[in-house]
Amino acid sequence: MKIRHILLASVMTLTPVLAAAQCSTHVKQAMSCEEGLIYDYETTSCVKPTG
Repeated sequence: MKIRHILLASVMTLTPVLAAAQCSTHVKQAMSCEEGLIYDYETTSCVKPTG
């Protein structure tokens, strides 16, 4: 019974850690801007194109 509790506690502790580790591998998703605007990666916002 004691080993079962230790195993259950280990699984419950490691599961969120492993799930959080998987989130770091996602790629950035492109943001949609309103018509006439473009996404500026430096300011991370939609801006009017120059020129």
